[in-house]
Amino acid sequence: MRAPSMADPSLVARCSASLIALLVLSSSVPAPAQTPTPAHDHDNFACQPDGLARNKASGCQLLAQPIIDKLPDAPVFWHLTTFPTRRAADAAKRSGDAVVTADGRVWLSSIGSRSDTSARGKHVAAIGPLPMPKASAYRVEMYYVIMPPHQHTRVHTHPGPEAWYVLEGEQCLDTPAGVFRARRGAGSVAPPAGTAMQLTNSGTTMRRALYIVVHDTAQMWTTPSDWQPSGACAR
Repeated sequence: MRAPSMADPSLVARCSASLIALLVLSSSVPAPAQTPTPAHDHDNFACQPDGLARNKASGCQLLAQPIIDKLPDAPVFWHLTTFPTRRAADAAKRSGDAVVTADGRVWLSSIGSRSDTSARGKHVAAIGPLPMPKASAYRVEMYYVIMPPHQHTRVHTHPGPEAWYVLEGEQCLDTPAGVFRARRGAGSVAPPAGTAMQLTNSGTTMRRALYIVVHDTAQMWTTPSDWQPSGACAR
């Protein structure tokens, strides 16, 4: 019995059929979502949970991740209150609140109705209302950020509201719903969950801010997006 050669018509037909089947199968498997890589973008700002560790001059720092089991029936706000000492803030802390130290101050962060503020401390801001999705429990990702001028985040989305309180400098948020700007001493809220966004330090000095993302505990709190910003924040 002779060995088949590549000139054998039956062998060529079988090889062609196998190749076609392989191409069809590979084209039917969904490719992973593609997002623009910031590898060559020198203005890209990487926000890591421990980005301010070891006395770094800029970056993000995760401050707290409290869990909230119940929200008020009224519109929801993010409250920031300062205290002279951490002990005083801890004494005023309730379930779901967070006591953190950032920018040289002790802060009590809480989520509640507009009037649901601490009876103690100095109330600094009520930011909202927050467009809250329905969930059985929420996690609050709270960060402190120091961002150099003209740098920007990657384009991303969140499954719940994001809110900021600008301590120094200014910021510009580019979204499909429009451009939103905030300066020192101002609080702001991003468009509803799932909205693509890119945040830029649109000023000429360091931007310092506190921010939160409130989300369903069953979901990842941030996801890359391939939406293309308008570029308005860079102008």
